[in-house]
Amino acid sequence: MNQYHFSCTATWSDGPPSDIPETEDEALAHIDKLYDAGVPFFTKDMIRSALKQIQRPLKNGDKVYLKDLNGATVAYQIKLGDIGDLREKDGIDEELEYVLTDTVLQYNCRADMRHSIFWHYDPKKPYLCPLAINNSAVIRDKVTKKIIPWEAAPRDEVFSYFQKDLEAWNDTKMCANVKRILNSAAKNLEITKVVAVSLDSVSRDRDWDREYQQEGRSAYQHGLALTLRDWVKEKNSGSDVPCFVQDPAYLDTDKDVLTAHGFKVIDDPHAWLEIDDFSIVVSISSNVPTREMIADISRPAVVIWNVVKDEDYDQRDKMSMTDPCSRRVRAMLKGYDCYDFGATMSHFGDVVIYVRQPKTLCQEGT
Repeated sequence: MNQYHFSCTATWSDGPPSDIPETEDEALAHIDKLYDAGVPFFTKDMIRSALKQIQRPLKNGDKVYLKDLNGATVAYQIKLGDIGDLREKDGIDEELEYVLTDTVLQYNCRADMRHSIFWHYDPKKPYLCPLAINNSAVIRDKVTKKIIPWEAAPRDEVFSYFQKDLEAWNDTKMCANVKRILNSAAKNLEITKVVAVSLDSVSRDRDWDREYQQEGRSAYQHGLALTLRDWVKEKNSGSDVPCFVQDPAYLDTDKDVLTAHGFKVIDDPHAWLEIDDFSIVVSISSNVPTREMIADISRPAVVIWNVVKDEDYDQRDKMSMTDPCSRRVRAMLKGYDCYDFGATMSHFGDVVIYVRQPKTLCQEGT
């Protein structure tokens, strides 16, 4: 689902530092130096600070202040209320426009920073920002100013086919395999919650899913999260187990249907603050660098995400990825065992289960 985000203008609040790299190669080398030294690109304190600021009643021209990886303060100027033309392939849309209405976070891992420099390096602009600030937009009619909502199926229809998809998931061999693997490999781990991100909308038009031959994909992924919750609840002798889900793609219909099925729907960035060493984390084909973020902030008991490969996509001749693999993620997973639950490409892609080995805890990235 398309989301319209526009970057806020970033400047150093105290003026440019004296040691800014002059060339692209020097900037790339500095990013790698910090990364190789183990400097965390993401911490919970960093995210909390950003959240506290964007939760304020902001207006156009206000600023949000974040630290870059060198400790310098970067100011982001808010653009709420700005209006602009929508640009299509054949020019400007004559009927629709966008208006900036909300303030959100952008997450930049090492590969993101490198690709940004490959595209254009300007020594006058901050370049070491793992967290940045964007403004999101709604689309509206240029004349009537009526907001054009995202298309979603009716609530009752969504509820009905979501329930049917959950039942279908529960009858799959994949579901049985997940429970078998957890009973064998994770039964002795302390687990208190499930946190799932990037599982997508369950309410969008089913014709889109059929076109791409993945009908029920999002519902199956949410079904997996419920299976995990129920397994943890049984393991913990019936104690309540929260199952948090977060995705900016959720519409009101999604939130309504998911809440009715026992999910705790939360907004970004709360999921990252919920994740800890006692969590099961699910993230499938994420549009943010989930794996890099978790490698910095926690060592969850179980992570279920796309299989981690040796290719990082952080080189000039490699296409950028939203949730890339990295040597930091691979180092984290040396403390985990990998299990294949037979995920179908149409519903999950190349998703596997990683279960933390005993005594592979870390000090949480606060």
